[in-house]
Amino acid sequence: VIKVFISSGTGFFVSRDGFLLTNAHVVKQCKQIIISGAISPRPAQVVASNVNDDLALLKVEASGIDAGRFRDERFPIQDHERVIQDGYPGKAGELGQTVSREAQIISSKGPQGEDRWIQLSDIVEEGNSGGPVVDAYGNIVGVIMARAVKYTYQKSDPENGTYAQSGVAIANSVVRAFLDRNNVRYDTASANSELSASNLTDLAERFVVHVRCEFPTEVR
Repeated sequence: VIKVFISSGTGFFVSRDGFLLTNAHVVKQCKQIIISGAISPRPAQVVASNVNDDLALLKVEASGIDAGRFRDERFPIQDHERVIQDGYPGKAGELGQTVSREAQIISSKGPQGEDRWIQLSDIVEEGNSGGPVVDAYGNIVGVIMARAVKYTYQKSDPENGTYAQSGVAIANSVVRAFLDRNNVRYDTASANSELSASNLTDLAERFVVHVRCEFPTEVR
């Protein structure tokens, strides 16, 4: 008996040549990957992966693809900036509907001061992994990775601390270095005029995709 286990996440196109990004953990065990959303459903192949950075580069054969643009490194992100995270959390992938949420940049560093990550005010849900963080100008500033929970307490009273949650995304510097190592061409843009939430959502949906991972297992 063969049982097919299915998991899912989010990805996004970074070039019009059919290259897209997601998290390495989203496609770790896949025997078959199907993407859908910004384009009609079709198979994708993993062409590169870096577990330490939690990034995977996928490739599809398609034409007429829209790709996201990365924020120019001359315009570093600032705390409290308005952003959106767009993706397929929960059952959104099965329904074929993206979910877009507004958030703020809590910090341009990770929970322990890491330069490789950034933190968001919105809480990441299962299925958001691999999706883009888009700034108010429509540019990508990071890749959603996980949810962090920080517990702070006094040594004298460890039972009565406080919890703080944040979404954690991979910083552009790490993402772009990964693309550069794999010779993927991508576009950058500066911070110009701000877009409304609905316009940001419309823009993101042109290059964001649902990533469906299938891995059959023989059950005796």
